Amino acid sequence: MPVEKTDSRYIRSLGRGLEMLQIVSQHGPITLSEAADISGLPYPTVARMLTTLHIEKYIDRQERTKRYSVTALVRSLAHGFQDDNKLVEVARPHLVALTQENHWPALIATPLADQMVMRDSTHTLTSRTLHHYYPGFTVPMIDSAVGQAWLAFCSAEERQQRLEEIEAQAGDDMDHLIEIAKKDEKFAEIREAGYAVRERNTFSAPAGKNSVIAAPIFRGDTPIGALALVYFASTHNLQEAVDLYADVVMEKAKMIGNEITVE
Repeated sequence: MPVEKTDSRYIRSLGRGLEMLQIVSQHGPITLSEAADISGLPYPTVARMLTTLHIEKYIDRQERTKRYSVTALVRSLAHGFQDDNKLVEVARPHLVALTQENHWPALIATPLADQMVMRDSTHTLTSRTLHHYYPGFTVPMIDSAVGQAWLAFCSAEERQQRLEEIEAQAGDDMDHLIEIAKKDEKFAEIREAGYAVRERNTFSAPAGKNSVIAAPIFRGDTPIGALALVYFASTHNLQEAVDLYADVVMEKAKMIGNEITVE
């Protein structure tokens, strides 16, 4: 059974604090006002959260610019993700090669609850990007190419559990996507093609400017994440992008999977 925020054991202030840490991690260096705008929380509440995180040494404040950014202590929170560290180690040369060959940024992401977490990317290695994304950046599982690529190939039981978690947390704006996912037709199409696409991401910066092609990464028979190539939506229409990049994305994802399976 998915755990909901209405559970009596849920600590709202802790949940908000973790959300604020995630916002600083994804958008920092960030000002107090920017953090308040992104979170939708009152300015005084955000100020208290940022001060607490600063005192606990999870974020730092630049005195000159008044901007907040995460510290190295945040990395300690991911100490237990040895498998993801191995995935990053194996995937990194393939990400770099994919970017060098096609000039677009590439990334890998793994599932976490109802989201996909970016573990590594090559956004800093190319000028063909509108924003530099760093490890820890999250995207909605059900509405992203990496999420759909993973969901399509995981077991039916795992997929049902994740969709239940997503439905429990999602707002009304996600109802249509959830209903489509439950019918499995879209995932069947992804399984047949071997890749997923997402045109004009609404969660990228700036929104609607990037499109993505993603393929699952397997350890043996189990999907553990996805590899994606990110390109400007204005550069290629969907069919052009598929013709140019789908095969190479699937090939690189397979190579990564083969290497990590041997490991």
